[in-house]
Amino acid sequence: MTKKVNKQLNNVVYKPGKAKESLTFFVDNSGKNLEDTSTYLKQTEQKALKQKSNRSKIINLVCFIISILVLVITLIVQQHTYGVHDITTLEIRQRYLWLTLLAFFGIMMCDSIRTSVLIHRSTGELRPSLSFKSTVICRYYDCITPFSFGGQPFQIYYLNSRGVKGGVASSVPLAKYIYSQVTFCIISTILLAVGIVNGLFSNANTQTIISFSIVTLVICIMFLCGIFFISLSKKVTPKVVWWLIGVAYKFKIVKSRELAYANSMRSILEYQRSIKYYMKSFWTTLISFILSFGIIALKGLIPYLIYLMFVPNPTVSYFTILILYNACELITMFIPIPGGSGVAELSFTTLFFAMFPETYIFWAMVFFRVFTYYIYIAQGMLVHIYDIIIGNKFNDKYLSSKNLR
Repeated sequence: MTKKVNKQLNNVVYKPGKAKESLTFFVDNSGKNLEDTSTYLKQTEQKALKQKSNRSKIINLVCFIISILVLVITLIVQQHTYGVHDITTLEIRQRYLWLTLLAFFGIMMCDSIRTSVLIHRSTGELRPSLSFKSTVICRYYDCITPFSFGGQPFQIYYLNSRGVKGGVASSVPLAKYIYSQVTFCIISTILLAVGIVNGLFSNANTQTIISFSIVTLVICIMFLCGIFFISLSKKVTPKVVWWLIGVAYKFKIVKSRELAYANSMRSILEYQRSIKYYMKSFWTTLISFILSFGIIALKGLIPYLIYLMFVPNPTVSYFTILILYNACELITMFIPIPGGSGVAELSFTTLFFAMFPETYIFWAMVFFRVFTYYIYIAQGMLVHIYDIIIGNKFNDKYLSSKNLR
């Protein structure tokens, strides 16, 4: 980069709105406009995205294969540890199996309605089918990508390909993430505190899990606070982002400091505008938080119904199982393997072992993973198949009727 380019970039970083000629994005004096005047950045970004796309496909495939291998190994270990009994010989209360499936659909409905509310707030249109399918796609890619980072980008792409304009398509998943994380951090803090006070994590194995869960929760809260700081700060944020990217550039984590800065500032400004826009509507915010709480409650209901499915005389309350499930979910959040395979299974058997008869714990864990992980992959595949056969044709007609092609 030439000195002139660096000078222009520094003007953008340290004096937002005053640099009218730059190689990257800048905010005007009102803090609302975002522009890109760099042909170089566009070309570089296109090349990077092309390379990243091919590389991501390979990485996702490898990680998914690894997750399957980890699952197989875990199942073998569990089989030798607890033994596997013929499921047909076990007494299973099938009504709770159907209720578990109903709880799963409840989760999907809450998430889909939350998406639909945000789309309606932005476009004035009610598109329930698109809201449901984009939610399914988001969950599907969360389940097959490392660290569950694939859901939001693919949901944005899916919404945009279905006639939702780019700004709205990107803002919906971002707003959903904020509402979800705020609710999750508050509820998790309360649940962990109650669990610790009541001695639910008293033995050595569960103490290890709760320690990692607390660390994960602290990271989530810090990350959320960072997002809010970024959302509120107009002057400090560019400086911090430029400094952090500079550190990453020195360690060869990023190849182009300017491109990384441009992408980061674009995402940050999208966060800022999305949150401010949706937060202006009291009812949108209230409904989103209520639905986010409902999703957490229904997720905790799944292991409770599995417990009722296998245990004839239940003595453990739903709230206790919700606390344990929350710890299980926390410990798998930052596992790079898709779905936290291996860790999720081990966490479940460790936390819930005392509640199930030894002959049932293996199958309880299998049902738990089916309804909290593999079912999302299955429904994502079904939506892809539906789109290939029917959905894409309907979408073409819709785009043509709206003159969006």
